[in-house]
Amino acid sequence: MRTWYAVTPSQPFVSLPGDYNEMIRVMYGTQRLDFTSEDIADPWMNEGGQQNQFTIAGNSIWLLTYVDGATKLSMHYYAQLPTLSDANTTNWLLEDGPDIYLYAALLEAEPYLKNDARVAIWQDRLETALADLHSNDQDGQYSGSSLVMKNA
Repeated sequence: MRTWYAVTPSQPFVSLPGDYNEMIRVMYGTQRLDFTSEDIADPWMNEGGQQNQFTIAGNSIWLLTYVDGATKLSMHYYAQLPTLSDANTTNWLLEDGPDIYLYAALLEAEPYLKNDARVAIWQDRLETALADLHSNDQDGQYSGSSLVMKNA
């Protein structure tokens, strides 16, 4: 679900990618931007200062820093799960965790089949499959390197 999007903005409002779900990190050039509430955001924050903040406003990211038209904006974000259709017959979840689809479907079907005793079994297996997927994601983030404590 993690992906990157980069663009060189010429104005403070930049459309979010169509598959955007939740932000992980925003970089403007080499500067990391911090999230601030839209309630606190003000247009004056774009005028020459080093606010180094952003907010989400509707379907746009609002850069609360000076936008020079030459610096690259990089967004690391969680993408929405691509829907399945005749044209799109697979997605990363179906490839990496097909058991999640199976156990979720069985869990949803049992009450309609009036087999409530099986609900707990499918719920447990679904939770295990989701935990395994999450563990694989965590392992993938740090693969090939050890965590190192930095001196402050």
